[in-house]
Amino acid sequence: MVKFVVLLALFSLTSHADEEVDGAADSIVKVGYVNCGKPYNQYQNGQLSGGLVYEVARKITERANFSPAFLELPPLRVTEFLKRGEVQMVCFYNAKWTPEPEAFLWGPPLATYREFFIVRAGDALNDHAQLRGKTIATHQGYFYSDQLMTFFKSGVARRVEHTDTAHLYQLLALNRVDAIVDNEFSFHAM
Repeated sequence: MVKFVVLLALFSLTSHADEEVDGAADSIVKVGYVNCGKPYNQYQNGQLSGGLVYEVARKITERANFSPAFLELPPLRVTEFLKRGEVQMVCFYNAKWTPEPEAFLWGPPLATYREFFIVRAGDALNDHAQLRGKTIATHQGYFYSDQLMTFFKSGVARRVEHTDTAHLYQLLALNRVDAIVDNEFSFHAM
């Protein structure tokens, strides 16, 4: 089971307030997100306009009398953006994905869900031993079970990373990978 929480960098909210001249800018919270596709991110005219990240961040910021301004982040640089104060909040993020979880204030879990190996119809995958020598597509920067991460680090299985869930499914359909790892939320959104 994976738990996702809202990560708030409250130190950024106060440290940058003095730098703002326009009073309207003081009511903006810069919300960082990683584009991983539906159901987390939905776009209209190239702008984040819906999805779980958008809706949750909007509700949280509005309840605190702020307005969200969304900034897409590179998956491996979220911690850096938070520490520099370029964003004050990220949603659907996991403490295991940052090398310094203690540097941030974590909200309560928003969701808990299961992750699965997805294979092509007719392929069987019943245990980790069957992953030997396989190529597995995963979300960039995510950490998975200790056993799977050990397989990747030792070369027992090859990892291909991508940020967009739809791309993972395309790789599987094109026979470029043997399996993908996905969660039940995005699986049902595909």
